[in-house]
Amino acid sequence: MKIEIYVFRHTETYDNKNHIFSGDRDVDLTPLGVQHAGIIADKLKNKKIGIAFTSPLRRAEECLFASLKYHPQVEIIEDRRLIERDYGWLEGHSKDWWAKHSYHLFKIFHRSYYIPPPGGESLYQVKKRINDFLLDFIPIIKEKKVNAVIACHSNSIRPIRQYFEHLSNKEMTKIETKLGEIFTYYLDI
Repeated sequence: MKIEIYVFRHTETYDNKNHIFSGDRDVDLTPLGVQHAGIIADKLKNKKIGIAFTSPLRRAEECLFASLKYHPQVEIIEDRRLIERDYGWLEGHSKDWWAKHSYHLFKIFHRSYYIPPPGGESLYQVKKRINDFLLDFIPIIKEKKVNAVIACHSNSIRPIRQYFEHLSNKEMTKIETKLGEIFTYYLDI
């Protein structure tokens, strides 16, 4: 028997639209983001889903609830470990400004594996908490024998994809995941 896992990052937010570092700020989906969450719902419509996990940030929850439109019975579990990377002092600031005025620092803070932005967390730290999440998540879905959904963020999806796609740390840092793109992974029981 195989279990299916559907993983996606939330759809467009106002910060995404305006190229702002969101981090762990609570930001709403744009109307286009809501529309794209409906597209995810259509893609998941005929899938059997028994459980869903989400970051507690509003944008991930909004996207998850909309994407489960055809699955009202699904058990939903919030897990803080799925939260977006903490960008520290950069949160609420323009990515475009940083890329234009301090490109060297922008590259380091935006994608460095070990170096966190000032007051924030590194991708290494994000990976540690996501790996802790996966250590709990996999036994749960195997025990329940149900397909699962994970709704998360740009940086929290990186280690999830790394785990299932067997990527190196360097490959993980270069991953770009489109808003609302669904990845399907399989686990044998």
